[in-house]
Amino acid sequence: MPTGTPPIEKRSPKDTRKIIARLSKFVFRWKKQCIILIVTILLTIACQLIVPILVQKAINCLIYRTDSTFVQDLTKVITSLVMVFILNSIIEYIKNISAMKLSENLSLTMRRDLFERVIHAPLSYLDTHSYGDTMSRLTNDSQRVSTVAQVLEEFMSKTIVIIGCGIIMLLESWKLAMISIVTAVITTIISGIISGKMREYFMRQTMALGSMNGHIEESMKNFRTMEMAGIGSFTSETMAKKSQEYTDVCIKSSMFSGIINPIMLILGNLSFMVTVVVGGHYAIDKVIMIGTLQAVIMYSKQFMDSVYSFGNVMIQTQSFLASAERVFEIIDIDIEDAGTASRLISGKEKEAQANVPESGVVYKNVSFSYDGMKNVVENIEARLDGGTTTALVGATGAGKTTLTSLLLKFYDNYEGDIFIDGKNLRDYSLENTRNLVTVVLQDSKLVDGTIEDNILYGSQNASGEKTSEDVKALIEKMGVSQLINNLPDGLDTVTSDDDETISEGMRQIIGLARAVIREPRILIMDEALSAVDPETEQQVRSSIFSIIEDATILVIAHRLSATENLDNIIVMKDGQIVEEGNFQKLMDKKGEYYRLYNSQLEGKEI
Repeated sequence: MPTGTPPIEKRSPKDTRKIIARLSKFVFRWKKQCIILIVTILLTIACQLIVPILVQKAINCLIYRTDSTFVQDLTKVITSLVMVFILNSIIEYIKNISAMKLSENLSLTMRRDLFERVIHAPLSYLDTHSYGDTMSRLTNDSQRVSTVAQVLEEFMSKTIVIIGCGIIMLLESWKLAMISIVTAVITTIISGIISGKMREYFMRQTMALGSMNGHIEESMKNFRTMEMAGIGSFTSETMAKKSQEYTDVCIKSSMFSGIINPIMLILGNLSFMVTVVVGGHYAIDKVIMIGTLQAVIMYSKQFMDSVYSFGNVMIQTQSFLASAERVFEIIDIDIEDAGTASRLISGKEKEAQANVPESGVVYKNVSFSYDGMKNVVENIEARLDGGTTTALVGATGAGKTTLTSLLLKFYDNYEGDIFIDGKNLRDYSLENTRNLVTVVLQDSKLVDGTIEDNILYGSQNASGEKTSEDVKALIEKMGVSQLINNLPDGLDTVTSDDDETISEGMRQIIGLARAVIREPRILIMDEALSAVDPETEQQVRSSIFSIIEDATILVIAHRLSATENLDNIIVMKDGQIVEEGNFQKLMDKKGEYYRLYNSQLEGKEI
């Protein structure tokens, strides 16, 4: 994994508008909350703009009124002020609740959509992206994007307050208003220049965090391997570099964001001071009334506070826009081919399909390349009849796992045709394919829960979800009930993928049980019992063959002694099938399989 972050592409205003437009579609999924939020924002702003007018009336009433009714008028003004304050507090509460609901709903949808996209992402994406970086996008970036509701609220509030206060000040005293307006324009230009630069640093910050998280995840996941290999120091140095890179970019982004606030504070205070001095001079000369001066000062304060807050809104906007870019990169992933409801089939393909059996798997002239240049498998012709057991053997890199990956629709850009139960694989939906085909790998993963939970994991099928009784019956049939019962709490033993007390062999048995309980039509065992002793392996394998005797079973094995009793053996070399037949036939032939088999007897690697 590289220690640095990739260069940042410059984004045009058009790109920014596109991101904002896409975010708007997410936000306006909740029209009710949006409407409530907009209405409450307008009402709170109305309350804020009314207060200076009422204060103006109260002051002018006290200073300039001498008639006997001024007390009644003053009482009405003060009562109105109290009512406005109470009403504003209630509306403010409703607004905050609405903004919180909108933000949390947005976060919920964002996480759900991202996770849905990731679990259906093609392996070509997952193979080329760090797990930790993807996790950072699912958690940190999605959470930061969800703040768009608060940013939208602030943006609308401050914009309307700035416009409203500006208009009222111009009506009250255009000369005093111009002081605040000129200051606001200068402040906006400065903050716009700085925030444009900050976008780059916020993007670098999110990417550096993703890179660092990826290294942490990789290190923790492979801790034992690192210790045994003696590369702990190298890993620590790499972590120090990534951590330093993240720290440096955080400091730089903080420096830029920290510049805006002091500048705005200075300009705001200067503007307020000039407004007070000039306004006081006008009041002394009786150009304006004292109440009017007080109102203008209050509006000026609201005006400059909003301009000041607008700078913070720009900072937050650049932050969530940088995260939004990374989030939308995942949302824009082309998901795995889900199959087609109807597809035009050529006459040649119809003829080929007519000769395909109604059960089992057939490869017809299949070729595939990962990079589009060199074929990993080429011109594969193979037939796995339903209810039979077939071994796929060959040296490392021969193409065995590639054939199973194609069968699982991990990659769909292959040449030729693959048929399952008489139907072209391209016409199956992704869900149907995964329900038909179950694969058990050498490295069996466990989920948090009991052993029983792990066996039942994903066990829903056409006949409904399996129960505890089904699990007990299955492990009895597999002949592993005693092994599992020897665990501290038997099937109720709590475990996880990080639990080192569960041996590799037991993990593989649990993984096989998890696959078999699903009653798959096609079961692929890719070195699924390599960590189990030969006697137990033979017992488990035989029991599985009898439990799902109607299924098509494909066994990928390096331990060739495990292939002796299978119905058929396919031998691969350099991406092609070089031999096929049962054990005795291939041994009599004394070809590639015979060579591999005898190499194992002599203790050589194949």
